Amino acid sequence: MIQVVNRVVKLHKAPTLDEFTLGFPLISDNSEHINAWIEFATMKQVKKLSLQFYSPYWWFLWGQLYHASFIADIFPNPMYSLRDLHIQGMHVTENVIERILSKSPFLELFSLHTYSRELHKLRIVCGSNLKYLQIFEWEKLQHLEVSAQNLHTMELALATFVPLQSLNISAPNISHLILAVSPCINFDFYLNVFHKINRLALLIESQVFVEEISGQYLQFLNLASVYKFASLEKIIFELMPSSVLKKENGAEPWDYEELCLRCAQLFKTQILHIHPTVYATIT
Repeated sequence: MIQVVNRVVKLHKAPTLDEFTLGFPLISDNSEHINAWIEFATMKQVKKLSLQFYSPYWWFLWGQLYHASFIADIFPNPMYSLRDLHIQGMHVTENVIERILSKSPFLELFSLHTYSRELHKLRIVCGSNLKYLQIFEWEKLQHLEVSAQNLHTMELALATFVPLQSLNISAPNISHLILAVSPCINFDFYLNVFHKINRLALLIESQVFVEEISGQYLQFLNLASVYKFASLEKIIFELMPSSVLKKENGAEPWDYEELCLRCAQLFKTQILHIHPTVYATIT
């Protein structure tokens, strides 16, 4: 695969490049090639750069993951052309992210999907162009700060077993929040955001739902009391990719539609549409 990418890069003769995506597992042993490809993309004034190095065996490869510090070193300062940046499956630190963002003044979308054990604190400070922010962090993140004047959509999926200690979001124009729900989530952190948004999507992992299928999980959701916020126009629950839910012991199957209706009752609203394999849309 590396030889194929090298061949394609050599064949590209146009002066600019709208999009450059690397979407296969790469590790630190491939750093020389990765760095050359990123440098190629920056020289071509790439607009969308997607580096998706995720591997399903990331846990066993943790010590061999590519380090994002190379990206921060390679990026020119500033990198005016970049609009979309996706980083997945590599080591990152707070300092590296700050350096990358500081070099990308016109970034409109930033997506970070990491399992880095080195990332305990993350500070996202962006220019006025950032509109969409996506953070998937499943390891050690405990402190998150976001400052983006014109951010309108934020998607957060944080570790299900390590609760946040602090969350500070300064985004006066945010209107859409996509939030992965886990047993350790503290909705109090999000109260200032709930007052601003008019669209909320709660993503519930299937394994979490199986564990809490007795109804305790629905009571937990009720504690959020998001129906009290007048600005909220739409709530989307992504529940399970199945029309029937079963308890952990395999007995007493739960009907998907019935479960959605129970959610709606807790949020004192009505379900407009139910799709048994994708979404329950509540407004």
